[in-house]
Amino acid sequence: MSAYLKKLQGVSPVLTNVAQGYAPNQFIAERVFPVVSMEGITAKFPIHGKAAFEEYETRRATGAASNIITLDGNDWGEVTLEEHDLAAGVDWIEEKAAYFSRQAKASRRVKDGVLLRNEITVADLVQSVSSYASGHSKTLSGQGQWSDQANSDPLADIDTAKDKIADAVGLRPNIMVVGAEVLKSLRYHPKLQAQLGANERKRLSLDILKDLFELDEIIVGESRVAANGKFAKVWGKNVSLQVRGFNTAGQPADEGNPSFGYTFRLRGLPFVDTYDTEGKKVEMVRYTDVKKALVVGGKCGYLLKDVVA
Repeated sequence: MSAYLKKLQGVSPVLTNVAQGYAPNQFIAERVFPVVSMEGITAKFPIHGKAAFEEYETRRATGAASNIITLDGNDWGEVTLEEHDLAAGVDWIEEKAAYFSRQAKASRRVKDGVLLRNEITVADLVQSVSSYASGHSKTLSGQGQWSDQANSDPLADIDTAKDKIADAVGLRPNIMVVGAEVLKSLRYHPKLQAQLGANERKRLSLDILKDLFELDEIIVGESRVAANGKFAKVWGKNVSLQVRGFNTAGQPADEGNPSFGYTFRLRGLPFVDTYDTEGKKVEMVRYTDVKKALVVGGKCGYLLKDVVA
């Protein structure tokens, strides 16, 4: 834990554990942009070139000197973390009267609020053409949209996107991020069904779709935000193919590997603390995180916009 956190008064390990252990599955932001821990508020991250894919002479004749290469230098980007917090009040008499802990409920509610804000931030980044390198996006229309199941071809669209990323960074994307409406159009798409045997044609599961598109994971965004008395979808009718720079064991990849985005977080966060209001009859339960979601490799992704009507 960071030194300044150890000095904080009122941090509640119990409430922090309640909040951290509570993980609503509608939030996908940190699956899409995995967490990288930082020791300070500001740090630099490498911007990768193509040196890892250069061809070298490796054969060595008996008695000859070793083949020596010069390590490439990196260009660098910079990230400055931002503090996010939210608090909710619990009246002491409510805590005494409630069958379930109102403090625990408050810790979950304020965590949800911070996570939803982060979800919206990451969704905006992933679904914005400006996050991607030039030529790494395409807007579908008319018969090309996957909702036109007689004429569209999702497999061809995805293969084109994968080739574009591989040509740019030397790696094929390993994840696909889709809005829930997109998934509905893929479930029974005839071009995808045709890849299966006649006796296997059915509602396509995520596992089957993952195999058809040759990806490690398909991540579906289903979260909603209340706006003007109605629910609006955070993740729209879009598809993002990405190189995610973490391996299957969930450990950080080598810095030489590209990645589309990361969530940079101050080590030791998040935490929950409490503080009294004036009069000390209402205790505030507060969730704090210090982080920044950032696109670090625009060439490591490809965006398909408006894939369904």
